[in-house]
Amino acid sequence: MTENIENSKLELLKHLHLVIRDELNNLRDRQNRIFTWSSYILLFVIGGLLIVDQSKIPVWANQGMLGKSIASAALFLVVMFSIRWQQRTRDFQEEVVETQNKIEYLLHCFEKDYYGSLNNVSLYPERWGLPKNYHKRVSFAKRVFRVNYVSATALLGILAVTMVWLS
Repeated sequence: MTENIENSKLELLKHLHLVIRDELNNLRDRQNRIFTWSSYILLFVIGGLLIVDQSKIPVWANQGMLGKSIASAALFLVVMFSIRWQQRTRDFQEEVVETQNKIEYLLHCFEKDYYGSLNNVSLYPERWGLPKNYHKRVSFAKRVFRVNYVSATALLGILAVTMVWLS
């Protein structure tokens, strides 16, 4: 009887592990789509400004400072919306990774030689998420200043707004 309960717990953990893995892949895909959507908009503006004939002027240039301000505000809104959406998706992704780590811990994936014949090593490297790392969060500054979708979106936004003011 106890063995059946243990087997059903193990099967449930395996199932949950697969479900969490799928959710993690969906969140990564969503973050990629958000970045792609916003970068297309920003690159369209940048590319448009780069290929505009010097004799022609951008739409907002007819309105002077007000036109540039409105164009900059619109680009700023796109960038901020995209960054916030990416951060929200990233927060969900971190929660899913924490859950995945808990399941993998319960499956003994980090326990050395639990599955035998591994020469006293665990299935997963320790850095992949031992229980002590469950609540480790990445700060906003690290998200923005290291290479990732958020920093690329911010950089494209700065470049697009700069080009609006230089046009």
